[in-house]
Amino acid sequence: MPNTTSAKKALRQSITKKSRNKHFSALYKENIKSLERAIKSNSVEEANSLLSKVYSSIDKLVKKNIIHKNN
Repeated sequence: MPNTTSAKKALRQSITKKSRNKHFSALYKENIKSLERAIKSNSVEEANSLLSKVYSSIDKLVKKNIIHKNN
């Protein structure tokens, strides 16, 4: 348990950041899985639209520092 008030605040902040990052990471993984399913089912139009959605989500996550820029 944290003793100082600043340590308590840091703990609260890390918990909220962790939950937010986990939420966005789950959405990112879900988008990638749906893209892979579309590729396996040979649906080109759906795969193209999902690819742009995946790129968009990657760019947003990099901007929010949830995933690293080089991933």
